[in-house]
Amino acid sequence: MNRKLWLLVAVGCLECFSFWAANAYPNSNRARSRVVWITQKGAALGWDDKAWDQRANGSIVASMLEQSVRALAGQATIKDAWDYLFIQHNNGSDYKAGEKIAIKINNNNHCSYQHTTDHCPLPQVLVPLLSQLINHKGVQQSDITIFDVSRGVPDYIVDTVKRIFPFVRFGAANHCSSQTVFGAKLSQDLVNAKYLINMPLLRTHFMAGAT
Repeated sequence: MNRKLWLLVAVGCLECFSFWAANAYPNSNRARSRVVWITQKGAALGWDDKAWDQRANGSIVASMLEQSVRALAGQATIKDAWDYLFIQHNNGSDYKAGEKIAIKINNNNHCSYQHTTDHCPLPQVLVPLLSQLINHKGVQQSDITIFDVSRGVPDYIVDTVKRIFPFVRFGAANHCSSQTVFGAKLSQDLVNAKYLINMPLLRTHFMAGAT
């Protein structure tokens, strides 16, 4: 199994919305990873006690994500940026239809499928990422799986994505494979994928300090 890793990190606060994007360039002569950080006031609209659709300005977030990915790859267009990232992480070959992409989101605070105020990823971030991959890069919807290892995906995320991209797949919680790392079973959605895009939530944590 020859899986590659890209990292997209979204950080939200009351005044701004930030993206980190990191890339390891495994097939180039670059000695270090590259990190892009972008922030813009007006993207985040506040968090506590607000439903998901009132927490971020989707237009601003989409623009920030595009700027971040283009800057990460050093390309003028979003298609060229994803072409570059795929080729860099695939031994010089581009994405091919049928190759699976897993998008790992952080639903650790997911309490109920019906809740709309859980501290989970926002569709305002996820939908622009999918749009870049599907509408610009040309990835087949059915090649993309959105999952979390031990949590389900809230209805508001599934419903929002499915209205726009009906053939994108959602993984089931605790869908484990027989493959293990240090005794822990790997998600079957991860095992099935050739590429992993990790979208964690960085924030303070009452036990760990940061998570």
